[in-house]
Amino acid sequence: AGRGHQLGAAGARLAEGGRLALAESLPERAPRLHEAFDLGALGAAERAAVIAAEEEHYRSATPLTEDAVRAALAPRFGAAATEVVTRPGRLAVTRTLVERWFPAAGAAAGSSYAALLRRAGVPEAAVAALRGQLERRLGTALEWRAATLFITATRPSPRPPRSA
Repeated sequence: AGRGHQLGAAGARLAEGGRLALAESLPERAPRLHEAFDLGALGAAERAAVIAAEEEHYRSATPLTEDAVRAALAPRFGAAATEVVTRPGRLAVTRTLVERWFPAAGAAAGSSYAALLRRAGVPEAAVAALRGQLERRLGTALEWRAATLFITATRPSPRPPRSA
């Protein structure tokens, strides 16, 4: 089930008159990580594989759209208010960030950027080269932006019976 369906299921647990207020990160609207690297340092096939791996990752994810949220919440809430806010910012390049994106050999790396590239067949030498680029940027910051979907809805209270 997609994230919109999960929101609808969560809303079903609210009491009548209950209010749902959520902020959901939209990683599919964030910059692509490969944009932080000098891909020109890689061969043409490696460069194409890095870009294709990341684009496929976002294409295969279930994006959370405002329309999907409203459709999922409509049966229980009627109308839901949604707003996407995109904020520019800077992402500090720290040792923690390097290890999150490119864990050391032998570390659990199932959802890391390096694991994504490896699953797509990007050669280990190219993965290591990208890690090296990021390590050389320690102490600097990457231009970044974050997108957040804000959702509010109130579950209607039952209407009292009309008196005759």
